[in-house]
Amino acid sequence: MSRATFLALLLAAGVAMAQTPAKGPLELAVIVHPGVPARALNKAQLESIFTSARRTWEDGKSVIAFSYSPGSEVRQTFDRAVLGLNPDQVGRFWIDQRIRGNARPPRQVPDPSLVARLVVQMPGSIGFLPVAMVPKEVRIVARVKNGVVTAP
Repeated sequence: MSRATFLALLLAAGVAMAQTPAKGPLELAVIVHPGVPARALNKAQLESIFTSARRTWEDGKSVIAFSYSPGSEVRQTFDRAVLGLNPDQVGRFWIDQRIRGNARPPRQVPDPSLVARLVVQMPGSIGFLPVAMVPKEVRIVARVKNGVVTAP
């Protein structure tokens, strides 16, 4: 997808900042577009997707991964559970990847409500967000609760 198309989708989706619930531990759902063939993804599979080591789905279509800014609580929760890295370590990982000319990080979006809308609209897409914000049009392929990746 071109940068212009991505930006147009951001604008079309209406970038409204959403507040995530701050009470209790943050439980996340990893969601995919309904056309993605995967039914469940484990920690290793998620790690390969969100470090851009895996770039295609089983059907050969491109993986389009969405994440958040490094300061986001949702992103930090996900990165600790899935990548096993704190924010500084994640930053160093992506700097190293860029220096080596390797893959680029997942596309950053400002809030979970936008991730939900983008995953609904974009074939091949995957993202994560608080469980309470999962739209019915997507499929949950994993959950993150109390720092552990579990089945959907």
